Amino acid sequence: NLTFNYAQSFRSPNFQELYISGAHFGANNFVPNPDLKPEELKNGVEFGIKWKNSTRVVGEDGLSIEGQLSLYQNEYDNFIDSIVTTTVTTFDNISSARIRGLEWQTQLSWPGSRLKLYSTVTIARGDNLTKDQPLSGIPGHSWSMGLEKNFSHRSLSARLQTTWNQRQDRVITGQPETPGYSTYDFYVNWWPVVHGIDDLQVSVALENLFDKAYTPHLASLPAVGRGA
Repeated sequence: NLTFNYAQSFRSPNFQELYISGAHFGANNFVPNPDLKPEELKNGVEFGIKWKNSTRVVGEDGLSIEGQLSLYQNEYDNFIDSIVTTTVTTFDNISSARIRGLEWQTQLSWPGSRLKLYSTVTIARGDNLTKDQPLSGIPGHSWSMGLEKNFSHRSLSARLQTTWNQRQDRVITGQPETPGYSTYDFYVNWWPVVHGIDDLQVSVALENLFDKAYTPHLASLPAVGRGA
């Protein structure tokens, strides 16, 4: 299954980009830019492919493999970029900018065992073509993998997931680099049978299981630790 998309669009500056000022997130000072121009996507191209294959070679349960790959490139005029340093955050128009990247998703399923193994890769690169330097708002590449087990006789599912974020060292002058980090999360979903109530679902999420200390790209404060 092949897909191709072409798009052109524009985006007006939002309220935060135009008017928010003062100290936020601790000591970071927001400087508004009321002179921002609308951002214009002049060429947006995306190519994708999807596939699915089922086989019974692996035991009696069989194996189903699904995948999806998307490649894209977006070219902008007056791209609105966030300019973040250790003390100041502001926004500015980039006369000519480009963002290109890919998204890859793969899932292996064993229907008889009610087991799924999945993986997602996201890669993006942003370039300020006017000044021949990186765009500041692009995070590092990321990869996630998870294992999910369904217990149909109990209407219960459990999922363990890990996410790895690569170090982002493609930054503009004065902007701090973002160290890489990885987190682990655990999720449980239960669909109890209750008379008179349809589609009742109870969900429990334990995020950042090992209480990893990290700061997302461009964030002024560290992310929360272990949470439920």
